[in-house]
Amino acid sequence: MKVFRVALCIAVIGFISILFSCQKSKEVNENIRVESKRIKINPHNIKALYHRGNGYLHKENYKKAIKDFSKAIELDPEMVCAHLARGYAYLVIEEYEKALSDLNLVYNSAKDDPVLFAVFTCRGYVYKKIGNYNKAIEEYRRAFKIDPQYVEIDIKKALAKALEKLEEDFSK
Repeated sequence: MKVFRVALCIAVIGFISILFSCQKSKEVNENIRVESKRIKINPHNIKALYHRGNGYLHKENYKKAIKDFSKAIELDPEMVCAHLARGYAYLVIEEYEKALSDLNLVYNSAKDDPVLFAVFTCRGYVYKKIGNYNKAIEEYRRAFKIDPQYVEIDIKKALAKALEKLEEDFSK
């Protein structure tokens, strides 16, 4: 059952990201309105909460997205895709500890490449932002093993920053 949920979440995340990348703001607003109606009818509608959260994520309204993802997680704590999406939203608003908490939960729940790739790249970014360049490099390397082309630039940036930091420390 858990494997099915993970596979379903991956499909939903992929579909939603493709859908939203092609949508205009007006269409996203309409989707949010529709999901809001579904939630008004049934406040425990996990799918509607998740989809509306993704709409808010697309509109860069991260606080509202986090609120919807959190409610979906409250209703279904094993909803991996909601944890992943909320972790990303926390990352964007620079709440790094909360982002890592969600991303680590996803890592412990999912074992397939697309989800792990997202976890590794997001965690790499968080570690880079908080100055833990060794951990950032480690995460980017893990992502690199899954998809070498996508991560190469971030790995180079993290390596350059780590070397710069080491040189600073060494010259003191």
